[in-house]
Amino acid sequence: MSMLVLDEDIMIDKLFTPLGNWDIKKFKVNFSNYDVEAILKILMGTKDMKDTFIWHFERSGVYSIKNRYCLGKDVDTTTEPSYSTYKKLWWKSLWGLELPLKIKIFIWRAFYDWILTLANLRKKGIKVDRIYPFCKAGEESTVHALWLCHNLKMIRKE
Repeated sequence: MSMLVLDEDIMIDKLFTPLGNWDIKKFKVNFSNYDVEAILKILMGTKDMKDTFIWHFERSGVYSIKNRYCLGKDVDTTTEPSYSTYKKLWWKSLWGLELPLKIKIFIWRAFYDWILTLANLRKKGIKVDRIYPFCKAGEESTVHALWLCHNLKMIRKE
């Protein structure tokens, strides 16, 4: 399972070879097989074509609220984006590990920020101090308590 390597702001022209074809290696590194297959089905025009916005759900290519409404009624919600697929695989592999159940549940709760921290108590309207009493260096959040707190890093090294 590879993670996205491309810069978030990359333009489509960076995904072409010098000859003007899709750079399949970049796709295979950055996208799931499902997405790669879908992208490779896109027909490419000539290099000299001017880009233009087209609403491919309408024969005229022009977006309309009416057309979008009709489309929304027929949307197939069974297909999932790549991230969702990777996330499911990650969770499936976590639950399949030979770890004590309490460790798996702790990881699950930390991922969803369901750990009892001062920051989460404040979100629930409970008046508590902002600063983490253990290190007094930052706000006690799940991220700070598990990864950023210098004092806890020192304890884990021992």
